[in-house]
Amino acid sequence: MVVFTVRTVVIVNAYSMKIETKYSMGDAAFVMYNNRAVPIKIMGVHYSIDVYQGEHIHYSSDISSTDGMIRFEEKYVFKTKEDLLKTL
Repeated sequence: MVVFTVRTVVIVNAYSMKIETKYSMGDAAFVMYNNRAVPIKIMGVHYSIDVYQGEHIHYSSDISSTDGMIRFEEKYVFKTKEDLLKTL
């Protein structure tokens, strides 16, 4: 007797997904950088989804390092300096 295992794989068309983010390219925001609240300009929006770690949204800022623009996770980016300071 021969037994086969069938595995079904579902492919989602990424073009039909709607991803909502707090900020868009060009927006101004505040982050903690080098232990200081600093203003940034959002230079890029990066979305990723992982079966183990879930969804993640990162923003590229206008702060550069030797590795390129520094990215900040969405939960560490704030609309105003006051909003940022309230979380400390």
